[in-house]
Parts: sequence; structure tokens; C-alpha cells
Amino acid sequence: MKNFMHKYYVLLLISFILTACNILQPVSIAIDPNLFQWYQHKQQLQQLKQFQISGALAYFFDQQKIYARFFWQQYSKECYRLVFTSSLGITKFEVFVKPTVTLLIDNQGKHYSSKNPQEMIQKFTGISLPMDNLRQWIIGLPGDSHDFTLDNKYYLKQVNYQQNTFTWFVSYQNYNTDPTIHLPSRIELKQVELGKKEKYIKLKIDNWTLK
Repeated sequence: MKNFMHKYYVLLLISFILTACNILQPVSIAIDPNLFQWYQHKQQLQQLKQFQISGALAYFFDQQKIYARFFWQQYSKECYRLVFTSSLGITKFEVFVKPTVTLLIDNQGKHYSSKNPQEMIQKFTGISLPMDNLRQWIIGLPGDSHDFTLDNKYYLKQVNYQQNTFTWFVSYQNYNTDPTIHLPSRIELKQVELGKKEKYIKLKIDNWTLK
């Protein structure tokens, strides 16, 4: 009986060692080329520290429409200047955003300051824009959202983002044809809030200047 138990434990030990060896052998993992192309494009976008954008904005709410031109100048990762003008080129107001303060200058030359650019812009326009994410959405990054889809070229197609009582649906409708890096040229943002009518913002980007 002792000999039998001894052989049993020896066989059990050998079986365990062989199993462990198989587990520890290198495992080849297939990398999805689709994801690789997206991450490659994402890295390019994340390297954009300074750029300038000019274009047009249309805001649709409660059967009303507001049109404006805009100019976005990104100085660094967290510092930028945003100017809104009329279709005739008359400045309505401009915003300077830094990590610790947001400064707004209206068309009368009056200065206003706040720590929150989103609240500042909402106060003067009635538009609640998630500015920290918008500066990433506008170049084609998902920002804080983990809920997004890619198109057949592995660029952003749709971003869904929840912020407090709002849900934002960001749709990328077109990209430029620059051979070095593809950047959005048409973006639509839909704001949904429970119990209220949907609001839309359409951005048409005419020019990109990269530095």
C-alpha cells in the first residue's frame, strides 16, 4: 500500500511539473492591426501641442439657430484662446483659458474672470460646452470618454460622453485630406438632457495650422 501511495504522489508531482512548464512557456498574442493603427493615429494627435483653427459654428435649440465664426489658438496643452465673431467679422467676445483662471473680454472691452471656462462660456452664450473634452474632441481624440467607435480608416466616428445630467453624442462627419495627419473638418455635437429638448452644435473647420 505504501509503495502504491509513493508512486501515486510521484506521478502527481511529475504531472504538476509538466503542467507548470506548459503554463510558463511564451505565448504568442495576435495584435489587432485595427487597434494598432488607431493607437498610432492617437499618438500623432497627442503630440499636437500648438495649433490654430478657424471655422463656423451653428447652435440649434428650441427651434432657434445661432451662427458664429470662431478662432481657436492652442498655445500649450492647457492654455488656449477662443474668439467668437459674427458673420461680418465683428468680435463678440474672446476667452483666454489657463489652468488656474479663465478670462473673458466682451465686445465692450469689459473683463470677466472665472476658474471654470465651461461656466464662463455658458453664462455669455447659453451653451454648456464641456471645454476640457472639447479641446480634445476637436482634434479627434475621445477625451475622458471610453465609449467611442472608429470608422473604416481607424479615426474617431462617434464619441458618447456622460457629464452630470447631460449626455453628449459627438459625431465626426468628415476629415481633411492632409497627407501627414488627418484632422476633423466637420463635427456634430448633440446634447441630451432628461426631460428637455435635444440641442445641436455643428462645427465646420475651414483651416488647420499646426506648429
